[in-house]
Amino acid sequence: MRCLVVNIMPHGPAYHFALNERPDVYWEKSDGTWLGFWTREWPDLLGEAVLKFTDRYDWEVWQTDYRADHIYSKTLESGVTHRLFPATERIYRPGVRRQAGIYSEMMLSRLKELEGSSFILALHGFRVPLYNEILRQFGPKKRFPIILIGHGMSRAPITEVRGLHRPITYVCLLVEQRKLTRLLQYADVMSVQSEYVRSEIQKVYRGRIEKLTMGCDFDFWKPVPDRATRNTLRAVLGIPPSATVFFASGNFVPLKQFDRLIEVFNRLSDRDDFVLIIAGHGEQAATKQLEALSKPLVEQDKAVLHPYVTG
Repeated sequence: MRCLVVNIMPHGPAYHFALNERPDVYWEKSDGTWLGFWTREWPDLLGEAVLKFTDRYDWEVWQTDYRADHIYSKTLESGVTHRLFPATERIYRPGVRRQAGIYSEMMLSRLKELEGSSFILALHGFRVPLYNEILRQFGPKKRFPIILIGHGMSRAPITEVRGLHRPITYVCLLVEQRKLTRLLQYADVMSVQSEYVRSEIQKVYRGRIEKLTMGCDFDFWKPVPDRATRNTLRAVLGIPPSATVFFASGNFVPLKQFDRLIEVFNRLSDRDDFVLIIAGHGEQAATKQLEALSKPLVEQDKAVLHPYVTG
């Protein structure tokens, strides 16, 4: 009998990153609206990697969605099953301030149904109000393992106390520190991507910590073997041998501030020792804006806007 891994995501589908774009998997609703999900979310990719490695597990990704009116499910070619759960906005108090966050009563009910069966709960991220609620409800009498999978450069609340804040913020951070320390004791293991994050996690968690890097396939990306090959590749791409290459990648949305980045390099356009490469995609209006901003650099062969390369 295979063990089920339930991997819960900390956010809903990123519709706001592609307002008029249908996701990879979507459903039309009776009122003419639609909902769905993209298949390259971290939990889906992690599940795909695990299922390629072993047949000991079944893997489900659970994601909250404000647009869902019932549970929507799709099993991908990888064997991963992705489910969208109805969600509402809820007011949490990580510290003493009120903070709006996503919540799903149906998801918590489904977790209660699984109690006592053979399954593992995996939570992506750190300092997520929904996860705190899950740990609060299921932690004290936990009957299944809980794994917290770290992403990025996380910081403990106590670290942020060192900054300059309003008085109420210090109180919030200290209260959050105390609450997190109490709730995280119910986690069986936490993963981190760097030694820095390990040191931060240890400020709120005394259990098992494993270093688990993710995000780059090092079997595919290999260093250029020698300088001659590097120079040949630069020549093909039109990059001078001595130029420093700056690379950025992401969705073409204001949050990423690619416009600010391009403006900085525009101010350096009289120099000939750099090439700026930006890879990504976005809505047509956002893409045209970045193309217009970078046009002076592109015409000087000092910038390249390139769509994502996949597969």
